[in-house]
Amino acid sequence: MTKLTSVQIFTVFLLLTGIFMTSEVVAIPKTCHIVLYPRGCDLQTCRLDCYTKFEGKGDCIITGEPKFNKCICAYYC
Repeated sequence: MTKLTSVQIFTVFLLLTGIFMTSEVVAIPKTCHIVLYPRGCDLQTCRLDCYTKFEGKGDCIITGEPKFNKCICAYYC
């Protein structure tokens, strides 16, 4: 009967690990941002327009004065 040594088991383990590690490569999409409304932001409109135009997520950003909040849209380029 053939006995497997610890070196042989370790070699097989490394080969299998290498095969499984290389098969899981996934590209990460780049995120872009655009200002939809630079002067004034309604959250519901911002989110709806961002999703409709870019399939992204819109959010209101406070810029200092409440009247001049910006609508920023983040989407995958």
